[in-house]
Amino acid sequence: MHVAGSEPYPWPWDGAGPDDWAVLVVDCAMPAPAGLRSRLRPWLERTERAGAPTFRVTVGARHDRVPPEDWLGGAVDESVVAPGWNGFSSSPLDDLLRAAGRSTLLLAGYWLEVGVHSTLRAANDIGYECAVVADLCTPWDTALAPGALSTIRFSGGIFGAVVTSGAVADELATRALTSAAGTHGGQR
Repeated sequence: MHVAGSEPYPWPWDGAGPDDWAVLVVDCAMPAPAGLRSRLRPWLERTERAGAPTFRVTVGARHDRVPPEDWLGGAVDESVVAPGWNGFSSSPLDDLLRAAGRSTLLLAGYWLEVGVHSTLRAANDIGYECAVVADLCTPWDTALAPGALSTIRFSGGIFGAVVTSGAVADELATRALTSAAGTHGGQR
């Protein structure tokens, strides 16, 4: 199965389910934008229940800038700090994901055109199947958001895909119903 409406290709390309997914919530070592937490938390609860762990990835963290408070309110399985804008650079993120058996990533967070995009591109370069959850990303500069997303959409898939939180939630619900029907012999 694939997440409906994903662009530029049916995501995930191999039909992998939440038991192979991980959610990366990227933040830029400063307080979260207003409203992002309230949009993100219910969605993270759904992906977590479906079996996809959440990794908080703080990027751009210098020795003189302490990562912000736990703005996700405890909805995190692993927390990683990277000194640059790419969450994989000089951090244990790749090792943690591979140890957890996760190769299909959903990315959300802030700033879209900085930390989220840099982490997405790095993940694709080292073999992860990725999608940016567009409506759960906040840009630093709203004028740059359309360009950041179109770079993914019109790249032919080299940077991954773009999905929405609602489409991912619908896919998780469909998978849960399919699984329940299979478990109960198709009877309700």
